[in-house]
Amino acid sequence: IDKRLVTAIEVLSLANKRLGKNGRVSYQQKQGELRAGGVHLVEIDLLRAGTHTTAVPRAQLLPHIGPFDYHVCVTVAGESTRFFARAIRLTDPLPTIRVPLDDGVPPVPLALQPLLDRAYDSGRCSLAVDYARAPEPPLSPEQRAWAEGILRTKGLLP
Repeated sequence: IDKRLVTAIEVLSLANKRLGKNGRVSYQQKQGELRAGGVHLVEIDLLRAGTHTTAVPRAQLLPHIGPFDYHVCVTVAGESTRFFARAIRLTDPLPTIRVPLDDGVPPVPLALQPLLDRAYDSGRCSLAVDYARAPEPPLSPEQRAWAEGILRTKGLLP
């Protein structure tokens, strides 16, 4: 059995976006090592804050996917210019993405919304977040109204 890494899935953290050698530089080295090793790279950026860090530069993504609050970027192994990306707006449910595997093997669908919902609920994230504090970066008035409506429905805001 061939036990090589075919696809890496990275959920970006603020540490990946932090400037300096222990943050963004270190993550970019990892990106380069994965790509040089012939590994597909799936990057899920669910952070509105921080420097753009996925392998495909923001300026290159925007013409393909338009404006986004979050995004998913899939770079194909061995093809430095081939990528797939998906823009995600704050008010949209997270999409199902296609995770590439070996040549000749169809991609596997990965439904991100149920995955995140389960992680949030299992990790008791609602206990760790102060929803009364304004998020950084600030939300637009429309986004704030949308978020407050959800938080009130869930009993997380008065």
